[in-house]
Amino acid sequence: MPRARKFLRLKNYDYSQKGGYFVTICVNDRECVFGKIIDGCMQLSSIGKTVEEYWNLIPQIYPNIYLDHYVIMPNHLHGIIIIDMPVGAINNRPYGKLSQIIKSYKQMVTKQIRKQNNVYFLWQRSFYDHVIRDDVDFNRVREYIINNPKMWEYDENNPD
Repeated sequence: MPRARKFLRLKNYDYSQKGGYFVTICVNDRECVFGKIIDGCMQLSSIGKTVEEYWNLIPQIYPNIYLDHYVIMPNHLHGIIIIDMPVGAINNRPYGKLSQIIKSYKQMVTKQIRKQNNVYFLWQRSFYDHVIRDDVDFNRVREYIINNPKMWEYDENNPD
């Protein structure tokens, strides 16, 4: 019998509202394709550079979105996305809902990686999020992102 899918979002929470969101997006099967950690620093592969390039394009696609700290790890990405205004519509097109931002990002990156590198690349289904509640939480998440490469040896996403 297939395993029941775990619902990851906060129940009854509006993920289009103004605020900060910590997200983690993983590669399927935790395959380490984004680069390597050497002496506590991430060295991006060409695939990792594509992941970073498209991450930094998010605010150009979604004008109400700002990016804060992020780190690309060998098989996942951690980042803070800030929605500056509630969801709305531009030319009758919805924008600004966290799940739509991540879905669009994953689609763009997948297409580009497959095109540039001639490899079959897949993201893990869905993504992890944490709604940032206050300045203390914000600073804790930033610190986690900054120190993540130094902690790779102990990371649950490290296949070794």
